[in-house]
Amino acid sequence: MKLFEKNNILIARFSSIGDVVLTTPILRAIKEQLPDTKITYLTTKPMACLLESNPFIDKLFVFEKSDQKDKINFLKKEILLANNSQKYSIAIDLQNNLRSKSLLSGLYKKKISYNKYRLYKLSLVYLKSLIRSPKHVVDRYFETLAELNVVNKNYNTEIFLQNSDTPQQKNDKLIFGIAHGAQHFTKQWLPENFAELMKLISSHYGAKFYLFGNKNEVDNSNLITNLYNLNVENFTGKLPLPNTIQKINECHYFISNDTGLMHIASALQKPIVAIFGSTVPELGFTPYGVQYKISQITLNCRPCSHIGRSNCPQKHFNCMRKITPTQVFFDLQELINTK
Repeated sequence: MKLFEKNNILIARFSSIGDVVLTTPILRAIKEQLPDTKITYLTTKPMACLLESNPFIDKLFVFEKSDQKDKINFLKKEILLANNSQKYSIAIDLQNNLRSKSLLSGLYKKKISYNKYRLYKLSLVYLKSLIRSPKHVVDRYFETLAELNVVNKNYNTEIFLQNSDTPQQKNDKLIFGIAHGAQHFTKQWLPENFAELMKLISSHYGAKFYLFGNKNEVDNSNLITNLYNLNVENFTGKLPLPNTIQKINECHYFISNDTGLMHIASALQKPIVAIFGSTVPELGFTPYGVQYKISQITLNCRPCSHIGRSNCPQKHFNCMRKITPTQVFFDLQELINTK
């Protein structure tokens, strides 16, 4: 039943890497289930490489978070011009904050917004209580589309590579991608544990390792590479995001903290071992549409945050310290044996 006009849709999601990647299933769903619809997507410039080759997006607009009011106003005029100077039939606000409300203002006839389930997250973090059944963020995005009668038909997250026709290099070794960092300290497994894990992997498999991280994680990456003489290419702090995506695509398996690169690997269909410390799977950010294992331990203080913290509130950091390299290696072996 056609409840309202939906022939042109404006979608807004600005950050972060994982959140933007997790919006991609709804793009395919809208195009398949509402085939005459045109999709315009608004995001921040650093996120553009995740979306610019996506065939389900008709027009992509980007901005910098530092852009001043006059530049934002010009962008809004450009967005309207792309729709023949008409307001969009519907805006889908998947960011749902003050910035997205301001940017979308005046651009749509009707707006629907993502429910962030703040009470659920607060209850889980502070009371360690589930007040409703956990749902993945992708499923929550699809809840936002209920008025459009668009449903999730087991769509995966997707990243479309710009150089997808370029053949991958042949390698006689398994390549294990390692995302050893994270934006917040309490989501970072110890670098010496990553080194021990890589040593275990090397002793069982013909293994090559790619290390990924940002420029703030270079010291930890050097610690990892210097502990043992392993076959490692250290890309930490050396590659822009588009090149990082290309290198992740070369990996056979991916081992990661709960971070955006984990979701990129998921979108590229890489089997994943994800290490969760201060956050928990019930928050809805596990790998999606791919084989994966979660390495974690049970503690009364988990989760202490829904996004991570700069330090451990309990001062012991047991959520990460007590996850051993052997535990993660066993999870990886189980993943490899079931592939």
